[in-house]
Amino acid sequence: MLSSPWFEQVIDGIKTDAYLYWVPEIGVISVYDDNLYDRSDSDMLSPGMRRHVAHFLKQFGCHQKRGTCIDAPDALGQFWLSKPSVALAASPYDATRYLPREQDDIYILTPTQASAYLLDHLPLEAAVTAIETLGAQQPMNVGKLEDYMPEHFDKPVYRGALNYLYTQQKAVSVQPRMKFKRALGNFS
Repeated sequence: MLSSPWFEQVIDGIKTDAYLYWVPEIGVISVYDDNLYDRSDSDMLSPGMRRHVAHFLKQFGCHQKRGTCIDAPDALGQFWLSKPSVALAASPYDATRYLPREQDDIYILTPTQASAYLLDHLPLEAAVTAIETLGAQQPMNVGKLEDYMPEHFDKPVYRGALNYLYTQQKAVSVQPRMKFKRALGNFS
């Protein structure tokens, strides 16, 4: 799926969508919905975020098979949405724990979950660079990310990245393209 012309069209669509961001290093689509974060916020895809992704992918011939799975056309692969029951009161690292994944499957995650996934699957410096790139496009819950990564605290590259992300989050969230953006939905 990742190398197909069809998926190139999906990537082009993601580039024009204000709520989505493609993280090529790990095959993840990040869905952004909020400018303001608190450490205690639950980090999960809201129903509005899930609907937005399903509606976005539907225009490319995808259909939602069940709550956590959206099938690509012609059996090219599947898009997996993180499960709310797993993400509630859990580490962002747990978002993909119970999701299957084949070679051409793609995870749909929040920016915080995508950052945690980057840290789990890339060398630290490459992960930090990718997280900084993601953070420049979509604010994330840096406090929550920091709470679940104490093993990296003593590494200078990580400490510098956290400071950068806190600053970046404030800068990104006040940009005109983000500041007046409507939320995709809530949990009601």
